[in-house]
Amino acid sequence: RNSFEISVYSKVKNNNNFILGFNQNAEKVDYSVYGDEFVKSLKTKSIFTSNQFFSKNALFGFSVRLSDHETYGKNTSWNLGYKKRLNNSWSLILNSGMAFRSPNSSELFGFGSNINLKPETSRSSELRLERTINKDNILGLTIFTYKTDNLINYDFSESKLKNIDQAQNEGSEIRYKWTGKTFRGDMLLRVQSPKDSNKKNLLRRSRKAMSCNIYRDFKGATINFNLTGFDRRKDIGNKNLPGYFLLNTSFTKELNKKLSFSLSLENILDKEYFTAAGFNGYYRNQERAIWVHLKYDLLR
Repeated sequence: RNSFEISVYSKVKNNNNFILGFNQNAEKVDYSVYGDEFVKSLKTKSIFTSNQFFSKNALFGFSVRLSDHETYGKNTSWNLGYKKRLNNSWSLILNSGMAFRSPNSSELFGFGSNINLKPETSRSSELRLERTINKDNILGLTIFTYKTDNLINYDFSESKLKNIDQAQNEGSEIRYKWTGKTFRGDMLLRVQSPKDSNKKNLLRRSRKAMSCNIYRDFKGATINFNLTGFDRRKDIGNKNLPGYFLLNTSFTKELNKKLSFSLSLENILDKEYFTAAGFNGYYRNQERAIWVHLKYDLLR
């Protein structure tokens, strides 16, 4: 996958920030299943903008992204957010938005696949309370709900995936962010209840998930360790997908004012994990992988 992005930032006034940008992704999909090979090049172009307004005890922001996918056409994502400072320790945050998810390669070309799938569209709302502890530590409790249309689910009558359903997901999250003398980090614990229109548990969706990031900053560089975990799930044919943990790390270095370099090592322990099942077993996911990125800032 090759990606190009350019954005412009402007501080209109002391209480107003504005961003406008363009992004293009070019992806090559090379997939083989039961002897059949699929090779497809996909391009996605996006224009995005966001704006933030500040007042004495409140923050209001909105963002919009217009995407044109080579296969799925035009889609719009947006988000509205409001943050109110209640006192020196507590803040109230409200968010609402709409997004879409394009089908992945296993849904397009794997077992039970369907190359005519449409993107899922979702509407989300959340309420969050945040407590600031010693200025550098923040504890947050979030209650959220998501409603999804064009849900990608398995149609047993035709033995393939289709956009046949609606879904709703409700749950809660606990987030903690801290900054110490040597390390900083953040942690997330989530419990959710993803259901279809018949109130049945959605396939391939975990009820419990967690993530933890630890950062170590040096002069012009940062090292990050990331741990993510997902609970067991059900798949097509009532098969169990086991839960798993993944450990990743990355190193980012600012070479000069315009150029930065990053090196990422994903799935450090070369963990075998599965997000989909077939008739005779499971589809494997990415093994241990190394990624190298160079970023050049034209306007800096």
